[in-house]
Amino acid sequence: MRREFKVEVNQGAPQVAYKEAFSQKVEHREVYKKQTGGRGKFADIQVEIGPADAEWLKENDGKSFQFINDIFGGSIPKEFIPAIQKGFEQSHEQWRSR
Repeated sequence: MRREFKVEVNQGAPQVAYKEAFSQKVEHREVYKKQTGGRGKFADIQVEIGPADAEWLKENDGKSFQFINDIFGGSIPKEFIPAIQKGFEQSHEQWRSR
């Protein structure tokens, strides 16, 4: 801004006055369908995102992310669950670092 517009600016690290947090649970559903000639691909994903349980926070001091695997019926192979959890944890870390 100084160079292009010749305007005085205050430079420094960004400062955040507050951080947002979930105050209630939110449910989201995403349906993925793709037909590519063979069997195709299909996924029906339902996610509930909200604040962590107060009891869990007391037991896990310093942590702010709780992942609950509530999958039933064996529709997702057990080997995939750690990757799903890792994806949520990474997006949580990106959100916290804003």
